[in-house]
Amino acid sequence: MTTTPGAGVDVNGKILTGELAQPHTRAEIKGEMMNDEFMTGAEVAELLKLHLKTVYKLAEHGDIPGARIGRSWRFRRADVLGLVPPSNGKDR
Repeated sequence: MTTTPGAGVDVNGKILTGELAQPHTRAEIKGEMMNDEFMTGAEVAELLKLHLKTVYKLAEHGDIPGARIGRSWRFRRADVLGLVPPSNGKDR
């Protein structure tokens, strides 16, 4: 079987082209995962300059989107940053 440059083959032998055929390096995969980076409550507290208990209370009330995994909370960095309104560029 011959393929064109930049093409690949999937596990079923189907020829892939374009984005699907591009190899993914560990760095690329890690970069994609960084977009979904998870944070602990302590990291959220530090980022938002809040007390840790405040972060947990806000999470329990649904004010900070997060997931309880066992006895721990995890928060997506993008969700946490989305809570902070964008700066209008003016100094106080």
